[in-house]
Amino acid sequence: MFLLLIASLWLAQASVEFGDTEVNGVEITETTLQLAISVAVSGSDGPVVAHLILPGQAPEVRPLVEMSGGRWGTTLDLRKADWRLVFEDVTSGALSAEASLTELGLDPTLLGGGLPDEADSDAPAAAPATGSWLWLAVAVVAAVLALVLYRRRPARPRHLRR
Repeated sequence: MFLLLIASLWLAQASVEFGDTEVNGVEITETTLQLAISVAVSGSDGPVVAHLILPGQAPEVRPLVEMSGGRWGTTLDLRKADWRLVFEDVTSGALSAEASLTELGLDPTLLGGGLPDEADSDAPAAAPATGSWLWLAVAVVAAVLALVLYRRRPARPRHLRR
């Protein structure tokens, strides 16, 4: 039963595809910009979130709103930096490939002097939601183990049995 559950979750993740990502930005102040992010998602009805990652900082998770034609998007006000972006289909846990905002088409001139230092870019980025599958598996195994142990224990202590 447990293996069947894991296999069905894995197959659901494999069928979700992300594509046609659009990133547009407008400078708000010297240190902030407003981003419009959207992505086409096929194989799922969502919901979808965006993981925004900067080396040396905790990742930020922002929800996306369903648009028309299988597109999901949002508008964000962020500090000027070449954020790394990963999309996640929350239902299946499927993740898109990680890419920077400039790799996705953001004009690098909008970032100005807000790019991270070379030393920061060598630091490993935190892996978004990769541990979520591990924690799900641990929780399921713990629940099954608790159920098995509960059913094996005697209904009454030995000294109260007849």
